Amino acid sequence: MKNPMTHGFDEILENRALDRFDGTWSEWFQVGAASKRKLFDCGGIGNLYNAAMELSERQRKYLRGLGHALNPVLLIGNAGVTPAVIAEAKRALHDHELIKVKFRGADRATRDTGLTALAGSTESLLVHRIGHTALYYKRRNDRPGIVIPDA
Repeated sequence: MKNPMTHGFDEILENRALDRFDGTWSEWFQVGAASKRKLFDCGGIGNLYNAAMELSERQRKYLRGLGHALNPVLLIGNAGVTPAVIAEAKRALHDHELIKVKFRGADRATRDTGLTALAGSTESLLVHRIGHTALYYKRRNDRPGIVIPDA
């Protein structure tokens, strides 16, 4: 059964993938639908035109340098990543683009899954993580405040 939220999305992916396919028609029909989707995989974030950006190591280093002087704007405790935490992280990312988050009161596995879940739910990038502290970046499309150097 198809998911009603993604109805029609598979057809769009296949049509867009068809535009970028370099092989022959016989190869195209032998490739499975899952492989065709990999041509336009957005990582589950955004859509075809607003996909999550990937940062080079140089760009990550630049953002880490900017984030070094920041204080954590979000402290996550024993309750973990709740809807209120996600809403506050989205607001902070919209206002600042680059935020530091501190995740306390959990073991390493819970902390890792919580930090990656926060990145996924806020559609941001986990730039750097060390210990209990993580740095997130989400570019503002309307008025970017941080200019990232080219890769």
